[in-house]
Amino acid sequence: MLDVNFEFRHGVFFVRLYGHLTSSNKNKLDEIKDIVIKNGIKFIAFNLENLDYIDEFGIDVLNRFYNETKMKNSKMFICNINKRIKYKINNSNITSYYRKEDNELSIMHNIDIIYNE
Repeated sequence: MLDVNFEFRHGVFFVRLYGHLTSSNKNKLDEIKDIVIKNGIKFIAFNLENLDYIDEFGIDVLNRFYNETKMKNSKMFICNINKRIKYKINNSNITSYYRKEDNELSIMHNIDIIYNE
């Protein structure tokens, strides 16, 4: 089961994932991807603090999300990677696509720097 909470704050679309990200619930992220593309959102952050489990298919879903939104020049972040999934995330190629930050506040700080460069 995957629950998704999202919020648009200070120019960043925060997507908070709860539960398990597997092949059986990828449709929830497809809905989020449609929102991002439809609204031209440039900064997307996945908060993984409450994600209890992610399998290879879940990693692939996040990679496809990146590939389908990068055409809109979106910048992607992941944050709050918890201990339950840290090994899986660190041993995947996802960190080559997503910028890894400690938390949502650090993402907003880095986006502030991007805007002011």
